[in-house]
Amino acid sequence: MLKGKKNYLVPIIGFALIIVVAAIILLLPGFNRMNLSLKETLFTSVSAITTTGFSNGPVSSNYTFLGQLIIAIEMEIGALGFMVFISYFWYSKNKKIKLSDRDVINDGIGYSDDGMMRMHINFIVKFMVIVQIVAAILISFAFIPKFGIISGVWKSIFISISAFSNCGLDNLRSF
Repeated sequence: MLKGKKNYLVPIIGFALIIVVAAIILLLPGFNRMNLSLKETLFTSVSAITTTGFSNGPVSSNYTFLGQLIIAIEMEIGALGFMVFISYFWYSKNKKIKLSDRDVINDGIGYSDDGMMRMHINFIVKFMVIVQIVAAILISFAFIPKFGIISGVWKSIFISISAFSNCGLDNLRSF
């Protein structure tokens, strides 16, 4: 996969592709409510994946449920880190990672042994999911009475992801 290529380009190109694809998806009519421009969706997409938390307006006003889902996925990728995200999916297919690819992953994780790397990546993903589920459940006790079951559960999940990734985007208010 990376043989003969500059290893530092992998996460840069990966993040750029995710940002551009997500921004284009956010432009689609079923994903935004306000006919946003490419500049506005790129801004939101970059903010979500880099977990900076800036937005060009309230997420709940600008994006539909599907748009918010795309933003939540980007926050998850940002929280995990691109290399951990790719490695997890590579390992979930029971593929062995080549030595040249392992060097790139090792820069982000700190393990060069394939078995330890797999174990560490699985721990990271499981820990992240468990913490977010527990947080979403706890938050839902406050949100379900206020927003109803479906909206309250979704807002709880979104806020849990945003809080875990330290992104700071919310889908609670609209101006």
